[in-house]
Amino acid sequence: MKNQLNETEVVKSLNKKNDIRITPKSKKLIILSSDSRAKRNDLGGGSWGKIDFLKRKHGYKTLMVDKFINFNDKSRNKN
Repeated sequence: MKNQLNETEVVKSLNKKNDIRITPKSKKLIILSSDSRAKRNDLGGGSWGKIDFLKRKHGYKTLMVDKFINFNDKSRNKN
């Protein structure tokens, strides 16, 4: 049986990762680029599959950045 993904659960799961920030209201995925010094490399194949799901099924846009600006643990979305 195929695993059925749900937008809320996928966002919750990806919010636990250090290399991504999600803004569900504006439907943006902010991801650290591969040459960033702050990158923790915690996005594996499953995470990229969830990112693809959000992009294809829910219209999220990705933005690759070298570092996160104006984000800290208190401002992370905790749906």
